[in-house]
Amino acid sequence: MAKKKNLNNNYIIKYSGSNPNNFINVCRGHGLTLNNIVKGRDGLQFGLSEKDYKIWKGLDMSFYPHELVGYGGRRKLLTWCLARIGLIIGLCIGFVLILVLNNRLLQVHVLGLENMDKSAVIDYLESQGVNKLSKINYDISQLEDGLAREFDFSLVSIITKGNSLVVSVKESLPDISDTYAPITADYNMVIKSISVYSGTQMVESGDIVYKGDVLVEPYYQKGENKVYVAPCADIIASVYFTESVEVLEKELVMQRTGEYSLVSVIVSLGSNEIYRSDYDVLYSQYELQSVNCDVTSILLPIKISKVYAYQVEEVEVTKDIESSKQEAITRLKDDVYRQVPESVQVLDEEVGVVPIDGGYIVSVCLTTEMRFRYQLHN
Repeated sequence: MAKKKNLNNNYIIKYSGSNPNNFINVCRGHGLTLNNIVKGRDGLQFGLSEKDYKIWKGLDMSFYPHELVGYGGRRKLLTWCLARIGLIIGLCIGFVLILVLNNRLLQVHVLGLENMDKSAVIDYLESQGVNKLSKINYDISQLEDGLAREFDFSLVSIITKGNSLVVSVKESLPDISDTYAPITADYNMVIKSISVYSGTQMVESGDIVYKGDVLVEPYYQKGENKVYVAPCADIIASVYFTESVEVLEKELVMQRTGEYSLVSVIVSLGSNEIYRSDYDVLYSQYELQSVNCDVTSILLPIKISKVYAYQVEEVEVTKDIESSKQEAITRLKDDVYRQVPESVQVLDEEVGVVPIDGGYIVSVCLTTEMRFRYQLHN
């Protein structure tokens, strides 16, 4: 049968005297119960319950060499707690904040805006009582209808996600039949074909146009008079996306010296700044670098942000020009391809490298074909 562990052994004492048997008899004579007695070369070890340990402390055992080598029970729990007091306080604060901030608004996200700033939407929501730290029990339908009327959105959808409010909108397209604005080029391009159904055509097939150039004017000529109409056209064009950069073998760069200093410390709860401390920058030339640390990302979005100023100096460096050229080509390709709309196919890619004194001019050009339909609304 397995030996049951004695749960009363809250204090472990080691006796290192020369006569352990006599020591055991003395202890038992004082009514002490010694548990889990272990004899070894370096002495005798035994356990005392919390009750017996109180009796032990009242006895004069100075004649018997001994030491307390372990403990358990409430004292062990207290010691464990004291060793982790920071964690316990943090958990308590986190628990209190969870109770306080439960179902409270911390962030508002506005998605889908292109022609206006989201601050206007947030200002309207605040005027309707949607403020940070307010209780999330809003009338969603009323807010959606109000936003649609206030800003003439064609679609408004509001959902709550944790302590955040996510507002997705779709701006109404301008009704081209109610305006007399001309059709202008959206990109630098070469016109391949153009069919104008309303308005006055200003370009022909084969023309090179630049972004902003007028393609169709919003009128047609009737005798000596101009009759204004909403322009309507179907245009196919070759559109070019280009980027270039100068790559030099020797160039001046700002290099860190190794010296740095703390510039600011910011503590945030969600998007709300709850503490900030700023310090003077010690250097005349420097670059800033921020370091973010999520303190309790599991319980609450508490974040500590520190900004450091790193001292820099200008130095001349000599680079591997061929490697730099290849890196520039790769970087330019990434930049140019990001400019091409997802639904547009790239027909041709051209990389240009022109030697100059001390380096190269590297360029990347993508050729695409795009169709632009400007139609009247019924």
